[in-house]
Formats: sequence, structure tokens, C-alpha cells
Amino acid sequence: MPIQRSKKIVDELVTAKGTKAADTPALFQTHEFLSEIEQRTKDMGTYCYDYLATCEGTGYDHREHLVQMWHIGLIVAEYAAGLMADKARIGHCHSTRKTNQCCLKGRLLHLKMLVQFNAELGKLIEEIKALEDDAPNWPKADNHPDEKP
Repeated sequence: MPIQRSKKIVDELVTAKGTKAADTPALFQTHEFLSEIEQRTKDMGTYCYDYLATCEGTGYDHREHLVQMWHIGLIVAEYAAGLMADKARIGHCHSTRKTNQCCLKGRLLHLKMLVQFNAELGKLIEEIKALEDDAPNWPKADNHPDEKP
């Protein structure tokens, strides 16, 4: 299951192998990157305050690690797709023998990579859907004692 494997790898990175609370890697903690995440959070509505009072502060916006990682994942995926498309468009290749700067084989190679990347994202979407579908099988959860259902 790639989600669980990736979660373990990234969790070790962002928690220093369990020695600290999860934190967004410094690489992504630039003003420009965090501003982009803040704007995307607003534009996409990826903030969750539904039970902020009830669950004593449990809520998420652009300042929270979970939402930051959500958008970092999307941004990195978008970057990779754009890079592959750009390289396909220009027929990127390192050959010194080419007569046309736009190499057909380079184009086909990068287009093939883009198609494969798209297929892998499709698999990830299916895996996320399976997690959603499994929710009824998760352990029973209750309201807080002072709440009404």
C-alpha cells in the first residue's frame, strides 16, 4: 500500500524519526511557498474549523502542518507534471548529433513519462477512495459526554 509506505517515510522525515512533533520541512518554509499555501487554502477552501470549539482547538488552516503538506503534495505533483510537459513540448534531449533542437524521441520519452505519472496519480486517487470507503469499518467513535449527537 503506497500511502502507508509513503506516510512512514515522510513521517520519519518530518518528526526526525519520532523525536519531535511533525513539522513542515524547512525547504518549504519560505515566505513565497507559505504565501502560496495560504492563498490556495483560501481559494480551494481547504481549511477545516467544523469542530474547533467542540474539540478544543482541533482545526486546520494554512498554518497547520497537515494542510501545508496537503498543498505541498499538490504543488510538487503540479511541478512534476509541468516539467514533463515542458520537456515533451520542446523535445528535450542531450544528443550533440541532433539537427533539430526539438527531438522526437525526447518528446515521446517525456510524454510517456507524463502519461505514466497521470496513471500513478489515478492509482493514488483510487487508494484514497478505498480509505474513504473503509470509514464504516473504523473503530467506533462517540460524541463528547456534554454533546448532543
